[in-house]
This record gives sequence, C-alpha cells and structure tokens, in this order.
Amino acid sequence: MGVSLSACGGGGGGGGSPATPFTSISDLPETGTVEAQGIATTATIRLNPNTGDFAMSNISGTEASTLRLRRENGEVVGLVLTAPESSAAIDVRDGGDITRSGAVVFFDSDARLEDAILVLETGQAFEHQTLGVWLSSPELNIGTIGAGAYGAQTPAAGIPRNQTATYAGESLGRAVDADGLLYLTTSGIEIRTDFQTTSLSSTGTIGFEDGSGALNDLPEFDFSGGGPVTGSGFTAVVSGPATLGVADGRFHGPNAEEVGGTYSLTGANGVSHIGAFGAN
Repeated sequence: MGVSLSACGGGGGGGGSPATPFTSISDLPETGTVEAQGIATTATIRLNPNTGDFAMSNISGTEASTLRLRRENGEVVGLVLTAPESSAAIDVRDGGDITRSGAVVFFDSDARLEDAILVLETGQAFEHQTLGVWLSSPELNIGTIGAGAYGAQTPAAGIPRNQTATYAGESLGRAVDADGLLYLTTSGIEIRTDFQTTSLSSTGTIGFEDGSGALNDLPEFDFSGGGPVTGSGFTAVVSGPATLGVADGRFHGPNAEEVGGTYSLTGANGVSHIGAFGAN
C-alpha cells in the first residue's frame, strides 16, 4: 500500500468508547472496543516537492504505545494507534475506509491523510499479539510514521527456564533508500533464544514503492544480530549491508508462545528503516 504525503483534506477519528484489555485474538469482542499495550518506534517523514525525494528523521527509540480496536459484528470498524511522537485514528464513522485481505487489515482515512496496516492473524496463526505500521500526514509534504507490536506480555513467571525456542514470522516496516525512495517493507523473521540471549534475523526483504506501488527486492534492508534477555523481553544490536541499529522484543502469551517487537536502523546517505515484527 502506497501512502502519499501530498494528499489534502480531513482525517479520521473515533475510538473514544470504553475499552476492555486485550487478552488474545480469539477473545476479541464481536462488538466493542479492546485496548492492547505494546511498544513502537516512530519517525518524521518529509517529501521534497521539487525532487520527489523522501527523507526520514527524528527516529525514536523504543516507546510505550497503545492500540485500540473497535469492532462491530465481528469486523474491525475503527482503529487508534498512539505513541509519544505519532498517532493515527481511522474510523468508518468519520469516512474511513477499512478493508481486509486475509489476515491483513488496511485502514485509510477519507482523504488519505492517515493510513495503517494491521496484522490480526497470519499464516503463523498469532493468538497473543498483533503488529502494524501507520502514517499520519496532517501537513502538506510532512508527516510521521510509526511501527508497533502489541499483545499480552508474558509474565516473568511464564518465561521458560533451561529451554531453547525458535520462532518464525514476519515484519512490516517503512524504509527510505539512498535514492530517496520510500517503501512499505516486509520480510521473514527468525528468532532463536535460550531465554538468556536472543538472536534475530530479518531476511528476504521486499518493498512496495510509494506512489508507483512497484514491488522490489531490497536485500540491503536485511539485518541480523542478537542481545540479552531481560525480564520478558530482549534488546538486540542488529546490522545489515546498509544499516545499523537496534531491535527490541517482548515475549507474548502465558508461556512465551510468541514474540513481537520493533526495530530501527540507519545508514549512509539518508538510508533509514523502522518496523515491527511478530513470530511464533
């Protein structure tokens, strides 16, 4: 899904009704609002109207973030994503357009000033988490982007001991390359852990180019790395052919059945990449 910063018009809202805490995908209410806590990374995105080049700046560290979903008769009809430096609110009551393709839900405001993509279930059958990316552009040619992972975090007592685990999943992100092109990215994720240290790899990155929608292989945005587990999460230093940065993860489910998190990486010549991942 491409997102244009040069759109104009009004944006969506909603999500003000009382919410129940998220427990699992299976327990989402048929009708009602649910709220999930998680982490996100955000950035400012600018479009140079003279050259058509994008630039990403003000990339945040890992921040607390909240997802609110409104459902009616089993279908998502509203979304609010909030983080300290960025937010998006899209609701059919405010003219928002919400469509579903398999496990992926696409959100567009009535004038495309706010867009989001949310993975509610996947081929990996996530049960304890969801992940997504968003863009909000309240001003011409400038906006914010975010990527977040949300779920029922594993309590400390539920973290396995003296065991190993391998998780497989996927990522969603936004990237700007050295030519100033903006992409919506996705990749395969593998995470290995003995719950003392964790290794993470993101491979097979592909990107949908903003504007044209062209699909490109982007191996320069693959990355890998590792780091220690602390409590029910981990922080990993990660790097790839063109980038260096950090990934933060949280285990989800009663006994760490799933893992999700965010990443942010930068490189030379304005290369930048932020995103969220989920695996089980």
